[in-house]
Amino acid sequence: MKQETLRFGRPTIPIIIKEFLLQASRDRRGIHVHKAMEIVRVKSGRMLADVDGSLTEVEQGSILLINGNIAHKLSAESAEITLIQVDLSKFIGQKSDDEFAALYEFVLSAKRKPYLATDDEGEIRELFDKIVRAYYESSERGEWYLTAYLYELAAFLYTHSFIVPTAQAGVELEKIRPIVALIDRNYTAPLTLDDLSESVGYGKYTICHLFKAVTGSTVFEYINFLRIRLAAEKLGTANASVSQVAGECGFSSLSYFNRVFKKILGCAPSKYRKYV
Repeated sequence: MKQETLRFGRPTIPIIIKEFLLQASRDRRGIHVHKAMEIVRVKSGRMLADVDGSLTEVEQGSILLINGNIAHKLSAESAEITLIQVDLSKFIGQKSDDEFAALYEFVLSAKRKPYLATDDEGEIRELFDKIVRAYYESSERGEWYLTAYLYELAAFLYTHSFIVPTAQAGVELEKIRPIVALIDRNYTAPLTLDDLSESVGYGKYTICHLFKAVTGSTVFEYINFLRIRLAAEKLGTANASVSQVAGECGFSSLSYFNRVFKKILGCAPSKYRKYV
């Protein structure tokens, strides 16, 4: 699986739109993942999408929405498609320099749907067309309309439980601020509940209860999320072996690292590296 870095077509708005013919004879891309959300409309033909391990068929005229950081692959014998890739982070209140940025990403990935397929003739189709028109309008007016339509898209996706606004994901984050700060600084080291308890001054039960109540997940699920995110980056850029990467990211057991990596990213580390 390939971690894809996108180059957006607008300097101030993180969006790119592509129109092309998807053909089996030209298909060279394996399963890949990127931070941006992907919205695909099939203009002609029929497309098959492998999203997070689930296959869904998309007919002519239908629209498929794939959430960010979800492994996916699009294929077809022959299908003409329009594809929008957009990072909606700033449209749901998330800031890349926020001290809780990693935790937001973790919480949102746990709560959101991986994909949404629709053949609805209404709101999403009309919104898709408006976004495309505004994208190709090279003027300040087009920029303003495009920004407005992306906020409208965020609202639509929220009503369909496809995304979770940062404000909702971050309820009562202040209560776990010292826990999160300590984990973010030390997640590659061997961390235990005793270590956390001693450093932040909370009892072990209080740490587990607070973290679960605020995020919906456990402390160690968050630690593993951070470790696997770092491991994916290292596998794509470093020449170290898989076992070396596992150790550098805080895993003492290679078999456990492999299990956690596959659970979070959908494939084994060795396969991930093959496609990067």
